[in-house]
Amino acid sequence: MPRPAAPAHTHQAGRHTHGDTSEPAQEAADRDPRGNRPRGVTPDRRRRLHPARRGPRRPPPPPRRTAPELKWAPFKGPAELLTSVPEPCLTLGAVGLGTLLGLLLAFLALHESLSVRITDDLLVLTVRDTAHEIPRQDVASAHRDGKQLVLLAHDGTELAREDSDLPWNRLSTALTAHGYRWAPQDPHRDAWRRWVPGTPGLPAGADALLKARAGARRRDDADEARELREELRRLGVTVRDEKNRQYWRSTVPQS
Repeated sequence: MPRPAAPAHTHQAGRHTHGDTSEPAQEAADRDPRGNRPRGVTPDRRRRLHPARRGPRRPPPPPRRTAPELKWAPFKGPAELLTSVPEPCLTLGAVGLGTLLGLLLAFLALHESLSVRITDDLLVLTVRDTAHEIPRQDVASAHRDGKQLVLLAHDGTELAREDSDLPWNRLSTALTAHGYRWAPQDPHRDAWRRWVPGTPGLPAGADALLKARAGARRRDDADEARELREELRRLGVTVRDEKNRQYWRSTVPQS
């Protein structure tokens, strides 16, 4: 009978083994590049020897909560609706929405802007769908004050003071062509005085109106400020604004 094969002999780094030469995978992995087994291999040291073996990774942080996931967010309903719209409808819808918003802003700017209709007998100033008609014989002169068009009466009272984006050269040319006088600057520029509460020289009740008007301007209440300007004009006080300050001058003849 044939003899059974003798077990294989293996020499490895000074060690003598019989039979199966395999070793646990972890022990083989713990050897250094020369094949020597390091002593006292701890889990921490094993992780340093084998950086790829770092155990299970930490779970990624939860995703940031977007507007539709919050308990409350402005325009939450439209946001959920937009996220559910597939492409290219979403892109086309965004372009259409942007165009609509642009037209809306242009309409609001046009609504707030000044328009002027000039005839030989009448001036018509229109702002916010409100027309102000001024007869030709009441207008002594017109001039520009910063970005405002100012119309003066013969006694120095301001008939109108309106913000204007109109071309000034064309406006002055049109006014003079219809017989109106265009002044190169404010004829009363040296008469303005800055208002502070308790300013002396004001007619009775004007100081309280100026204080109320200052509050209306802080609240951006243009209609209230305009009405208070008219109240002051009836008292013989003309007012103009410069940044957050009010300046006034009297239109009452000095005795």
